[in-house]
Amino acid sequence: MSSLSVNAALDSGTPIKLRRITVDEYHRMIRDGYFADKERFELIDGLILEKISKNPPHETARQRARKQIEHQLPDGVTLRSEAPVTLSLSEPEPDLSIVRGCDEAFITRHPNASDVICLIEVSDSTLELDRGMKLADYAREGIAPYIIVNLKERCVIRFDQPNKDSYAVSKRFVSGDLLELNIDGTTVRFDIAALFAGL
Repeated sequence: MSSLSVNAALDSGTPIKLRRITVDEYHRMIRDGYFADKERFELIDGLILEKISKNPPHETARQRARKQIEHQLPDGVTLRSEAPVTLSLSEPEPDLSIVRGCDEAFITRHPNASDVICLIEVSDSTLELDRGMKLADYAREGIAPYIIVNLKERCVIRFDQPNKDSYAVSKRFVSGDLLELNIDGTTVRFDIAALFAGL
C-alpha cells in the first residue's frame, strides 16, 4: 500500500494494521540491500520513517552546535553526527550524539542507550517528530539530557529526568543564555545566541 493510500485509509477511518518491525529485522533489511543506496531511513518505535532533507538553516545550526561542543569534550567521549544509535525498539540517527567511547569502540556496533550521554536534535520541519515519537522513545530508554534546537521558535529546550515515555523536567533557553552540560565531570557550555545568529 502506498503512503498516499495509507493516508486515505487513515483519514476515512478504515481500520488498518501496521506491523512494527524489530531492530534485528531492520538490520537484516539493511544488510540484505532492501533500501536503495541513496535512500535514508531511521527506525522509530518499530516504524521505518523516511528522513527529511535538511534545509540550509538546519545544517548551519547543526554545524554550529557541533563546532561549539566538540573541542570542549573530555577524553574518552565522542561527538557523532547523524549517526545511528541502537535502542530497544528504534535506531534513530540524531543530529548529534555525545557518547562514551572512542571511534574504535563502535567499529562493530552502533552506540546503545548505555553509551549515550546526550542526544541533540535540530528541529524545523521535524519538530513534531522530535518532541513526539522521538522524545517518548528517548525517555523510555532513560536518555538524559535530550536537547531540541527549535529553529521555528529560536530556542533550545533541554529535557531531564526521563519518566516512562516523557520527561519530568524541561527548561527553555533563548539568545543570551548559556546551556551547560556536565560531561563526566567536565562542564560543556553551549552559546544559544551564537547558534541562532543570522538564522
